[in-house]
Amino acid sequence: MAKRANLGIYMRTLSQVIDTTEQMGERLNPYFEDVKAQTQGQKELTAEDFATIQKNFHDGVVLYEANAKGLAEVQAPIQVIGMHKLLVAAYRDFYQGCVQMDASLDYQAHSVDQATFEAAEDQQTQAMDKVSSQVQRILRKLM
Repeated sequence: MAKRANLGIYMRTLSQVIDTTEQMGERLNPYFEDVKAQTQGQKELTAEDFATIQKNFHDGVVLYEANAKGLAEVQAPIQVIGMHKLLVAAYRDFYQGCVQMDASLDYQAHSVDQATFEAAEDQQTQAMDKVSSQVQRILRKLM
């Protein structure tokens, strides 16, 4: 017989993923805005700016990858398994958008592939909307 999911562990994991994602998003937003300003010709980023952005974007990608893995590995309560699978897929899509955004920057040439950057931004926005929707559905079902 399969082991029953521990609701406390599931809720802690879900909370940790949401909290760390929000915190990292707040940390990365100024760098995102700087890159976006460069793509729109409103700002010229220096080599030092690119080095700082690279470090911070890398930190974000590492965190988001760990969060995606944590969500995929945590055992969901039976009543939310379908919603949880949709959450895992949406978060993985968000993570992949972050990887794509990081890849849109050429840190050596100090340039940005604008089309790739904008596509990654759209992917992240759409995926995060789905993540938020699934988290709300899961919480309503479990509370």
